[in-house]
Amino acid sequence: MKRFSIPLFSLLIFSSCKKVDIAFGTEFIDNEYTQIIKIDSFGVDLSSVNIDSFITSGTEKALVGSWSDPAFGKITARTYLQVTPPAFSDIFDNTVFDSLTLIGKVNGSYYGDTTKPIRLDVARLADDIVPPSNGTALYNVDTFATYSTLLGSKDVSVRPNTGDTFFVRLSDVLGNKLMGMLQRKSDTIKTSTVFLNYLKGVCISSPSTNAMILGFGDSVKLRLHYKKAGLFLENKNIEFTLANASLQFNNIKVDRTRTPLQNLNTITKEISSTATNHVAYSQQTSSVMLKMRFPTVREILKLNNYKKMLKAQLIVKPAIGSYSSVYILPPQLRLARTTQLNLIGDDLTYTTTTGTQESQYGNLTVDYLYGKDTYYTYDVTSYIQEVIATEGYTQNGLLLLPPSPQNLSTFNRIIVGDRNNGEAKIELQVFYVTVQ
Repeated sequence: MKRFSIPLFSLLIFSSCKKVDIAFGTEFIDNEYTQIIKIDSFGVDLSSVNIDSFITSGTEKALVGSWSDPAFGKITARTYLQVTPPAFSDIFDNTVFDSLTLIGKVNGSYYGDTTKPIRLDVARLADDIVPPSNGTALYNVDTFATYSTLLGSKDVSVRPNTGDTFFVRLSDVLGNKLMGMLQRKSDTIKTSTVFLNYLKGVCISSPSTNAMILGFGDSVKLRLHYKKAGLFLENKNIEFTLANASLQFNNIKVDRTRTPLQNLNTITKEISSTATNHVAYSQQTSSVMLKMRFPTVREILKLNNYKKMLKAQLIVKPAIGSYSSVYILPPQLRLARTTQLNLIGDDLTYTTTTGTQESQYGNLTVDYLYGKDTYYTYDVTSYIQEVIATEGYTQNGLLLLPPSPQNLSTFNRIIVGDRNNGEAKIELQVFYVTVQ
């Protein structure tokens, strides 16, 4: 605990020449000796919380591949989507089918070893993509049946940060059928609804032996190449584009066997950091989020001559060695209120210069040399005031999460040390006033 003894008249003189963050108000103008005290010994309890399911549709992001993370487990992702034909034009006389190709463009999102190729398997859906329970959203746990014979498969090498485009050659059988519909002016290919009864969609997946999860945008499309006879034989193509972005979603599976989180599941939904070597974990796309509680902060009311809390600051430090060029820290992390049910509530906010409320994202500072001074900081004054004003033991707390919608489509993760972690630990700093 650190103590700052400052006479009140000195504070008033000082404030006249420089703006300060701490305002005392008239209740302390009593000619008494006033102290500002900083205390950082209030414990922050950390735990890792299992997420049963979360929405992955409508993110405009596709995730495909697999990667084994020693901390979070083996994570496997595949994406489902529908395509629709272009507006029909009567231009397909004297044409010959050439090829059918699936095309996608990477968006910089990846997880794992980018030096190795990734196998992309494209399968045709046997079921319609329909949200469960008459809803409008699709979740990480949802799946739909596919035909056993693949439409196409290819090993592709990409550089995720360069916007590379990948191509997977698809079945000539399907391509010829689509070409025939265009040539015959079939009603199937003239109307999207009818077409989706024929081609219900595709699933893009990857064998579990792959060493990367690749992200790409919702610009995935099927390109049908054909030749048209005329004065010259011309190479032409048409494109089948994403039919409904709200129905494109990612199925994400996690196997936590032989990891620190192996006992975290749908039955044991929360594990204290004391059971995971004094660290807690957050990576929403692998169904885990970090929860923090402040069970002892009300003890401040018992301190001698305590008058008022001025400010509370939370410093979140990643565990030493827990992040790297492969295991990337989230550039932003928000704090969301939660209860004993561990549901995601409102974000903690700050007031902008225009008077609006915006979410806090941590102001990440990175110590590239030693790693000891890498941290996120948050002003939690209002929240800690609420905790102090609430009597009795409570399981309410804060969740540490990436901002939405990045939290649903990226694999950046953080491991945070608790108060008994010897190297890097979370710290709550409280500044308060005493009047002697």
